[in-house]
Amino acid sequence: MSQGKRKQITIEEKSRIISKLESGIPNKNLAVEYGVSHSTISTIWKEREKIQTLFENNLLKMKRARTTKHTKIDEALLKWFKYQSTNNLPINGPILQQKANDFAQRFGEDFVCSSSWIQRFRARHGIVGGKISGETASARPALSTTETEELIDVDNSIAIFAPATEEDIVQEVQEDSDEQAETEEQFTVPTLYDGLNAVNVLRKIFLFKKHFHMQGNYDNTLIKIQRELQTAFYELNIFCIEQHARQAEALASHFKSMFLADHPQLNPAIATRNPKAYLL
Repeated sequence: MSQGKRKQITIEEKSRIISKLESGIPNKNLAVEYGVSHSTISTIWKEREKIQTLFENNLLKMKRARTTKHTKIDEALLKWFKYQSTNNLPINGPILQQKANDFAQRFGEDFVCSSSWIQRFRARHGIVGGKISGETASARPALSTTETEELIDVDNSIAIFAPATEEDIVQEVQEDSDEQAETEEQFTVPTLYDGLNAVNVLRKIFLFKKHFHMQGNYDNTLIKIQRELQTAFYELNIFCIEQHARQAEALASHFKSMFLADHPQLNPAIATRNPKAYLL
């Protein structure tokens, strides 16, 4: 390589080099591709754990470890990874890539795993050096005779806690996904429109109470909820919109039921005949 200004390689490039070395690409090929010496590639490989840690920390700091839309693949791969890690089985980027593709095929998803997706997967779950951050890399202590016997079935041939197969993982993830979908169908999140609509219902109830000089001044509460909803909308704060919309809906439902219970003769069907009754 010609003597000149030494090329600076970024942490992201070093992480890619490590992934390519893991997949079997020769040192000399990478030296040519990145315009560095063979010794530089060798040094990157020797310091791979430190480099991967720095890279993944940068991903987290820069918020690049975003939630994946392929949640089932992500969850299945994490379960598989945890089993492999617990049993001290070898894991690297290419193995994770292949396993992610296997799960994608099982779930019937149109997905081809890339090395960058695996990098984000590692960052999402704090995986460093083949272990989830915070876990020790040491092997599990040997089981005592009593503990071993507890894991064996009555016929002394079938383990009660047999290792989870890929089929078990896929089934478990699919069942969790189905349950979550059912829950989401049953529990709809109120929108800004729902919240403001509830505010209008409250306003009509409060105006009706004022019209008949009933006790209770709710103007401040009403104005506060409406302003908070509108502010959250302009700031695109989805959490606050949901929070205040729920508050408005709950209040509207509460006061409406109380109001109709106290004045059954003024239910919506009857009130529509009298415009002065401030229709609900």
